[in-house]
Amino acid sequence: MEITVENGTLTIKADSTTETSNGEGDYLVQEIRRGTVSRTIGLPNGLEPDKAQASFEHGQLTLRIPKADEVKPRQIRITPTTSGSTNGKTAIGSTDTTTVAGQKAG
Repeated sequence: MEITVENGTLTIKADSTTETSNGEGDYLVQEIRRGTVSRTIGLPNGLEPDKAQASFEHGQLTLRIPKADEVKPRQIRITPTTSGSTNGKTAIGSTDTTTVAGQKAG
């Protein structure tokens, strides 16, 4: 059995061989079955395939792929500038916080 994750796609591939014979001594009937089974599944974003774990027990495959920690939004502070003031008006980003509608208060 082969399990791969590449570019957000999970692929599970398995080969099987079964040999059956009926009769004694020389064969009356002999069957050899061979086959390959493959399944491909698209994975959602936000998983960590590097931390995946798989187990196979009692004919059942269990595959666990943990969710990635959610990326929290980060607030970016704007640094005020002192340049850009003309004619008593304050430019956007100025350090003068008492400006209302472009005119100095008071």
